[in-house]
This record gives sequence, C-alpha cells and structure tokens, in this order.
Amino acid sequence: MNVRSLLARGSTLVVLAAAFAQEPPQVTAHEPAQFARDVATTTQRLAVTFDRDMDRRRSSDGSGFGPAGPRTMRGRFRDARTFEWEVELARDRLYVLALGAGSPNPFVAADGTELPATEWCFATEGEPVSRAQAEAATVQLFRTVRDHYALHDLMGVDWASLRERTRSQLADGQSGASLALVFAEALAAAQDPQVAVAFRNSIVPSWRREPAPTPAIERLARTLPRLAPVGRTALMARTDDGIGYLQLTSFERGDGLAMLRALRSLLDCRALVVDVRAASGRGDPALARRIAAFFVAGEVVYASQRARDPEVRGGFAEPVALRLVGSPAAERFTGQVAVLMGAANMATSEHFLLMMKQGERVLLVGQRSFGSSSDAVAHPLLPGLSVLLPASQTLTPDGTAFEGTGLEPHLHVPDAGGTAGVDPVLAEALSRLRRQ
Repeated sequence: MNVRSLLARGSTLVVLAAAFAQEPPQVTAHEPAQFARDVATTTQRLAVTFDRDMDRRRSSDGSGFGPAGPRTMRGRFRDARTFEWEVELARDRLYVLALGAGSPNPFVAADGTELPATEWCFATEGEPVSRAQAEAATVQLFRTVRDHYALHDLMGVDWASLRERTRSQLADGQSGASLALVFAEALAAAQDPQVAVAFRNSIVPSWRREPAPTPAIERLARTLPRLAPVGRTALMARTDDGIGYLQLTSFERGDGLAMLRALRSLLDCRALVVDVRAASGRGDPALARRIAAFFVAGEVVYASQRARDPEVRGGFAEPVALRLVGSPAAERFTGQVAVLMGAANMATSEHFLLMMKQGERVLLVGQRSFGSSSDAVAHPLLPGLSVLLPASQTLTPDGTAFEGTGLEPHLHVPDAGGTAGVDPVLAEALSRLRRQ
C-alpha cells in the first residue's frame, strides 16, 4: 500500500485506518495448482480464485508477473472472485508469478484491502531430464548443502532421510523446470526463506514464512498524529515534546535519499525512535551502514562473518571483522535513541540492528529478529539449474552465532499485532526516552 497516496487523502488518517482495519484477501485456488509440475504448454488459461469479492475496476493484466511470467494476451474477471488470463506458455519454464503487494498492478478486494505479496509457482513440460541425470543432480544438491550451507547444522533437519525422500519423488521424463520444483519443495524442510532454487531466469524460494506482525499505521497515528510520508512507503513524525520518529520499511536504494533527508531533519530532536519492524531482508547494505553511521562515534566492529568451508576443520574459515565508521560530528545524533525491532527483521535489517547496538545511547526495543543474515550464493547442479544457499554465518561482537535463533532486543515488549489500541512497542520506547 502506497503510504504517500493514502496520507494525501485525509489529514486525520480516517481513510487510512479503515483500509488497514480489514483482513487482507487471500488466494484460495490456482489453475493450474500451486507448484504444479509438467503443466502442458497447450494450456491457454490461468486463473486464481479469491476468498471474497474483488474490485473489478482494479485488476492485473499480467504486467505484474515480471520476467518470470508467461506472455499474456489479456485478463478479465470470470466472476466476482475469479480472475483469468489468456496466456502462451513456453516449454520447460519455471513460472513465478507476482500477484499482490509489490507488483505494479496488485489485486484489490471490493472492501478496499490489497492482496498481500503473493507468488504462484508452476513448471511446464519440456525436454525430459533422464533418471540418471536427476539422480546425479540430487546427489550433488545434498552434497552442496552439506559443504556450503552455512546453517546446515542449525536447522534440525535429518538431511540423509530428506535426500532419500527426494530421490523417491524423481520421475522419468520430468522437465528441468519440474525437477527444480522437486528440489525447492525438499529444501522447505530447512524453513529458511533465503534458501532457493533457480532455473534459467526464475528463482523460487524453498519456503515462505508467515508474515510477522508489523506496525499498524492507525495505531501509530493514535500516538503520532502528524505522520508524514518519507519516500514511497515510510513515515516520519515529531512529538510535541521534541522526540522524532522515523520508520524504515526497507533499505531499498530508491528511497535512500528521502530517508537520509528525513533523518537529517530530525537531528535537532532531543531523542529519536527508529522503527525497522516492517523491514525484512531486502535492501542495500551500504544504505543501512550510511544510516547507522549517524548514531556511532569513530570506527567500531559491529559483527564478524565466518564463511562455510568444508576444507577447514570445523567447517568454517576464520571470522572476518565487519566494521562501521561513524559520521562526522556535524551529522551525528547525540541524543537517546530507541530502535524498534521484530520478527520480520532478517539479512540487511539484522546487520543494521548489529550496527545500531554499537551506539552509545541506543536501546533496542521489541521482539527477537528472525535469524538469517547471510546473502545466498548460487551453486550449479545441472545446466540452467542451481541452488542458492547462505554461504556464511554472522556473529555478534562476542562471537555468538545468532543464525537460526535471531537477535534479542535490550528490552523485550510483546505485541500480538492487530489494529486495536495503541502500539505497545512504540509506547514503551517513548516512555523510556522520556524518563531518560
């Protein structure tokens, strides 16, 4: 949902609150089915069915599918809850279709709520992979996981049994795209959203976690009535008693300049809340470093990384220190800071949290982060087919690995989400800042 356009529709945020108060729509059926394999290329129609009536004036024409989608001639609503496309499917393709938030033209329900980020994956028939090739690729897959997956020993997976179950699912004559889906479904056992399988130009994550609770904007508005947009999706505010608020929903480079301008405009505040609870793993690490530098003096070691290396005893190379250089005094915030964090935080966001922990007056408030901070590296299995695996572990400055468990805040404040009442994490952070 575009925060700027919604804020422009009403200074009191009444419209905004109503839009967020409803539960979002869901897809209840796919034609062909989710994760279907060897779909015939004679198929000329795709369809999705939703759990409620949709807004027929706002519909996807397939432009949101991206490069991993099929060629689309036209789309239309078959009825109030089912949308269908006329398409041309290519042979031996792994299709990953974006339908919801984040796509150029997401679906919207008749009640005004937007379909959340939703992907639909299926594979078409094509040049068959021989059983011997599929067997060899399966052996290579699990050997690669053993040798190069940094979280191999942390996820509680019986990899030997999983390998045998995967081999039992191999079929004669299946396409390379379908084999990719077999591997993706097998790796879902790790429950790591950074583990993925790539086939040609398509990447399918092996597992998608349930969306973590993120700040409901109407709850923020009850405490911060003068919210203003920052870039496309983030927010800022200033309380009557001089406490600044900056929400960072991602570290995407496109909004970087807007975020930095907003932060500079808040440097005169007596205290500051930096809210990253809605920021997941996407984003530019350089932007995260640039923002964190406003709160750190001098040069600090905020973490270290150790790469998975099967040739080394213990399976990891020596850790390499990760450093951050603070901003000059003229661009450094010297007041008290509360960083709001939660279960959505991973990857770049977790590095940001580690950086912010090095600030002298920084308190992390909220819930534990997800615990998957390393970027994935591609390893080939067959021509056009590869597996993407996190290649290293990130360690806290004292040498503790938090992969698979997450980073703990200084102050744990539970929050069940929803839209009722005030935001408990924000309320506690403001209370602490005011007492200090």
